[in-house]
Amino acid sequence: SSANYDLYIDNRFWIAPDVALLAGAKLFHDERDFRNLFVAPERRASRDYDGFNPKFGVLYQPAPEIQLFADVTKQRDVPDFTDLAQSNLGGLTFVPLRQQRALTAEIGTRGAWQAVRWDFTFYRSELRDELLTFNTNAALGIPATTFNAPRTRHQGFEFAATLDLWRDLSGPGAGDVLTLGQVWTYNDLRFVRDRAFGGNEIAGLPPHVLRTTLTYRRADGAYLGPTLDWVPRGAFVDNANTLRAPGFALLGFQAGLELTRGVSLYLDARNLTDARYVSDRGVVPDARVTAPTTFYPGEGRSVFAGLRATF
Repeated sequence: SSANYDLYIDNRFWIAPDVALLAGAKLFHDERDFRNLFVAPERRASRDYDGFNPKFGVLYQPAPEIQLFADVTKQRDVPDFTDLAQSNLGGLTFVPLRQQRALTAEIGTRGAWQAVRWDFTFYRSELRDELLTFNTNAALGIPATTFNAPRTRHQGFEFAATLDLWRDLSGPGAGDVLTLGQVWTYNDLRFVRDRAFGGNEIAGLPPHVLRTTLTYRRADGAYLGPTLDWVPRGAFVDNANTLRAPGFALLGFQAGLELTRGVSLYLDARNLTDARYVSDRGVVPDARVTAPTTFYPGEGRSVFAGLRATF
């Protein structure tokens, strides 16, 4: 059984018309109690987690639609029951994992100017006891195991932007627009002076994930256009960094029509070229020792259509 108690506060203090100080905090207490009634003698264990996560930052708003921000956050994340109650050759066992601690700094900007809208954030996080999961021996069917990595580092950026290429395509004042959209996520996740993995990349997450859209939208809410999902390089499947999944590119198409306020039809066609790709993978410590057997195939050519309602 488990119990979670959280108290969270957050506020902005405007010290000038265009400058605000950000402050927040989270106080928590989590309890994890374990009982295995299927063995003799009965196994019992428990662990409690307490933490205080403060956040401080500054926001600068030079124009009504433009913001620049920076913040620093202390984070503590606790393991859930699937992490603590692990199955192995010895049966179901309670593993007293430590909570994950991190100090994260972010800097970024969001806003709109003429035909451009954007949201960009760069982050860097120094972690202690990060909760990582890998498969100890896929060939023997031993399930994934969670452990605390002593020191790790996460850094990267999240970028999203749209650009209106052409307004009023069908005539003056028509209100239709052709928009180019781009979402780009970059993640660099690494061990820090680890005894087993040195400064290797943490397996399981590709470094770059991009999504590009070209959308024609009318004033009445109807839209259509192609999409491109691109992973230039796949993720490593082992923390020893000896085997990487291949990258891929998927072409799609989206369309929609608003029937009435809050109700619309949509069409979402994915992987139009029916490309074969790896959508997910199981992580192992070293692929030269334990061969990964969990490569999950991505969805083939598919079309989804339906009715969407918002209230």
